[in-house]
Amino acid sequence: SAAQAVKYETERRCPCLVSIAIGSSVRHISELPKSMSRAKKTLRHIAKTERPLILGYRDIGHDEHAGAAEGKEAVSAIGLKTSRYRDIIEKSREYIRLHYAEGSISLNSVAEFVGLSPNHFSTVFSQETGETFIEYLTRTRLAKAGEMLKSTRAKSSEIAYSVGYSDPHYFSYVFKKNIGVSPSEFRK
Repeated sequence: SAAQAVKYETERRCPCLVSIAIGSSVRHISELPKSMSRAKKTLRHIAKTERPLILGYRDIGHDEHAGAAEGKEAVSAIGLKTSRYRDIIEKSREYIRLHYAEGSISLNSVAEFVGLSPNHFSTVFSQETGETFIEYLTRTRLAKAGEMLKSTRAKSSEIAYSVGYSDPHYFSYVFKKNIGVSPSEFRK
């Protein structure tokens, strides 16, 4: 299968172990329904488009929180190779990486940047990446927040503002919902 070929080729080229999966890594059993939902969404997309899809990878380190907050994402050339929207997706992801900390970033601003209507961009982004614009933006912001929690002594509220959240309480809520622990627990 395509997954086995990717696994073999990756392990052949680098000294690492590779697992191929659909869904997302979870630390707590309570997170399994969300992972299952993403897996089902991905499978529906594959069935609808009738083409294999590799969305990216996560480099999960030795730290117990690494998979949740420090997942390193890469756009897979294999996953987007046949897409006529590949350049738009790459351009939008780069824009998000550069502007995630701005409170004014929105689906509308990114859609305008890539030259699509907001509705069309939303549909294309979801279909091509397997996640919504807001899921990607949130994941980008939380990854940076996780880095800052580990590497600085900045207050959680300061980190919230620096990654684009105007309400520190909402930031804490989103962090705990997605990572499984509060920012202060994560830092410990």
